Amino acid sequence: PLYRAEVERIIGDPIYAGDNVDIWVMNLVFEGLVRSTADGKSIEPCLATSWDISDDGLVYTFHLREDVKFSDGTPVTAEDWEYSLERSLELGAWNSLISSIDDVKAVDEKTIDIVLKNPSGSLLASLAAFFCAVVPKDYYSSTDDDTLASNPIGTGPFYLESWVPQESMCFKKNPNYWDAEHPFADEIDFLVVPDDNTRIMQLQAGQVDIATGINAQIAILVAIGVNSDGNREVIGATEGGREDKESFRNVESTRSVSCFTKSSIAFTSRSEINTSQ
Repeated sequence: PLYRAEVERIIGDPIYAGDNVDIWVMNLVFEGLVRSTADGKSIEPCLATSWDISDDGLVYTFHLREDVKFSDGTPVTAEDWEYSLERSLELGAWNSLISSIDDVKAVDEKTIDIVLKNPSGSLLASLAAFFCAVVPKDYYSSTDDDTLASNPIGTGPFYLESWVPQESMCFKKNPNYWDAEHPFADEIDFLVVPDDNTRIMQLQAGQVDIATGINAQIAILVAIGVNSDGNREVIGATEGGREDKESFRNVESTRSVSCFTKSSIAFTSRSEINTSQ
């Protein structure tokens, strides 16, 4: 499927991602120890199968999923996790959300400890966010920022196949993904379509499956027609500078997009995808 939205630049590094489009891309390419459930109300295992919390609430021990690989086929190690979380804590734009972390230790190849300065009720929720995703240490510690931004490597269900700045991004199904039953989609295309009317017409014609950045009043007028088959959506509609929350009622994050065989997403062009930090 295709996705039309507001895209000119993107930040391809999870610790620097700043806006919705960046985060959508991060969730396609990267994963963390845990993730939010489909309803967003709780936390469930992801690349950690389980975890234990010490009696004093200061040590979280995560048991890593076996046979997880990055999209380039490189095995994920406990050392990668140690590096990734410390990198986010030291350099990340969102490090204030994990400031309770004092240390990250690779106990063995299947276990890591996260040691806290003080008990934190929000730690698991923060670890489920994009900025706590694992990245390959060897690659990220030796590669310049521009290359990392344009050629991210993660464990997520998709990898970035191609990118034409200010035009399109193509994500292909990750052949090394640990969950053999997912994703359902073989490909997701993000297309830059600056003109609102063009995005709407492409959505109505079935040329794209999702369109963002549509005025809320216009979105209501076209919603019945584009949703008749249950597979196309207008998301991110705005009115008076605020998001129309009702426009998200049938959207279940990138997991729903992944149900297509091929998905297209249309963006406008307000520089929402950034090429540099």
